[in-house]
Order: sequence, then C-alpha cells, then structure tokens
Amino acid sequence: MNLFTTKRRRGATVLGGAILGLGLVASLATPALACDTKVKADSKCGTDGGWTASFKVANDFNPDATVSSVKVDGVEAQGGVGEIVVGTTAKANYGNWLTGTLDEKASTDTVKLTVELTWERKGKHGRTTVVTDSSDATANKPETECTTTPTTAPTTTPTTAPTTAPTTAPTTEPTTVPTTATPTTEPSTPDVPLPTPSESTEPVLPDEIFAVDCDSMTIGLDNTKGEIEYKLHFTPSSGAAKDLDIKAGEKKSVTFDAEEGFTVKLSIVAVFKGVTSEPETATIPYETPADCGGEGGGGSLPVTGAAAGGIAGGAAVLLAVGAGLFFMARRRKVRFTA
Repeated sequence: MNLFTTKRRRGATVLGGAILGLGLVASLATPALACDTKVKADSKCGTDGGWTASFKVANDFNPDATVSSVKVDGVEAQGGVGEIVVGTTAKANYGNWLTGTLDEKASTDTVKLTVELTWERKGKHGRTTVVTDSSDATANKPETECTTTPTTAPTTTPTTAPTTAPTTAPTTEPTTVPTTATPTTEPSTPDVPLPTPSESTEPVLPDEIFAVDCDSMTIGLDNTKGEIEYKLHFTPSSGAAKDLDIKAGEKKSVTFDAEEGFTVKLSIVAVFKGVTSEPETATIPYETPADCGGEGGGGSLPVTGAAAGGIAGGAAVLLAVGAGLFFMARRRKVRFTA
C-alpha cells in the first residue's frame, strides 16, 4: 500500500471541497453585497413662501433594476414622486437618474424619500435570484427664509386697486339711484284704498223657542228656514247637562224641570260655510209665572203679565247670541286681498 499516494488524494479532496464551498458562498453572497440603491436629496425656495425638495435615484449594480417601493416620510406614495414611480426601470451602473420633486409648506422642516430597487439575475442552471435593496435621503428646508413672493405681492396690488375703485364707483351710483323711480313710487302704493267686502244677501236667522210653565222651562231653535248650523250645550243649575245639534232645516228644543231659582247656562256655537265660531254663553233664569199660585198647582197655565216679560227677555238673549255668532262667522270667512 502506497501511503504517500493515499495522503495526496485525501489532501486534494479536502482542498477541492473547501474551494467549492467558498465558491458557492461567494456566488450567493455577491448579489446581496454588490446591489446598491443610490438616493440623493436637495432643496430650494419655492414661489409661495414654501420650498421644494428635489430627489435623484440611481442603480449602481450591473443588471437593470426596477423600482419596487416609493415612500415619503414612511408612507407609500401611490403615484410616486416625479419619475420615481413603482415599475420604472433604473438602468445599470448609473445608466439613468430618476428625478422627482415635492413642494413643501414653510412650516415643514424636513421630508424623507425612501426608494427600494429590485434586481433579478438568472444563474447558469436557470435559477432566478431576486435581490432588493432600499435607501433613503432627507431634504432639509433651506436655511434662508423663502420670502420672495410675499415681499412683492403686497407692494403692487394694494397700491393700485384701492386708489381707482373708490373714486369712480361711489361718485356715480349714489347720484343716479336715489333720484330714480324706486323710492318715489313704492311709498305711493299704500294710499290706494283696499277693496271692502260686501254681501247682498244674509242667511235667514232661526226663530227662538222659549216657554215656561209652573214646573218646567223649554229652550230651543226653529231653524227650518235657516242656513246656519247651531250647536247648543245646556248646563242647568240642577240636573244633567244636555246638547242639541240643530242643522239647517231642523227644529229642536229641550225641556228642564224648573222651580224658583233654577237657571240654565247656555253655550252656542255657529257653523257657517265650514267656519266654526267661538262659543258664546248666556245664563237664562227661570221665573215662575204669576198664575201658578192657584190651589191646583202644577200643570201648564197661560203665561201672562210679568211672566211674559221674563220669557221675552230670555228669548231675546237666545236670538241675540245666535245672530252674533252668525256675523262673527261671516267676518272670519272674508279675506282681504290687495
């Protein structure tokens, strides 16, 4: 057995394995170490007192790269910044610089742009290696205040406009407008008399129904020829209250048991052509007829003398209330138009 030959073969095997392993590590590590994204930033004053941030992005690796992410102050910019847009190609070895600008307000001090590039490289055996790298740059607000536009605008505009406008417009308009038709015609319109309502015919009022005897009192309306609907509510001093609804063409009355001191409070509402009046009230006292002093007592006796005056007074109250309600309803229906 040749030991020298065996030792040489073992050493060659170990050396070859080491070289192969180092080559594999180098082939895998090289894309990650060599790929680099370059981002530069600059700034200058704007035209409105603010400032403008300028950015440049390039690829310093050999294969072309694609922009895969654009963020402004850590937030993904959907529309990108100028030419720096997701999907744009950054050519290899600084083949092109992608540029973009951002307009900032005077209150903003800094703005940071972060850009990620992606490389794809195919190996000898058809395997595709994808490598990404991101870098950022911050643009700072210019040290000098950007006051170019504010210093010029106030000196030009206010000096010309105020001097011309007040001298022309106020001198012409006030002299013509007050002397024309507007103030002189409108005050004369209230002097024109308004038309007054008139009615050639008036509805027929009902006849009263009012009668008393020695132990009762009857109250009602004969509205057979009338045109107004009357709603009567009776509240007697003793006994239950009663209601009468007397429409046009009807005759109704109600009778109460009565004695000396008995009274009936009557409330009347008139309804005429869809208009309902406010209620009117009257209190009608019972007066015992003079002929009720006979021994027979009770029954119906002729009403004469002083009793007739009481009856007439109650009837007059009833009819006056009904007439007043009618005229009130008629006035509420009238509308004045100019």
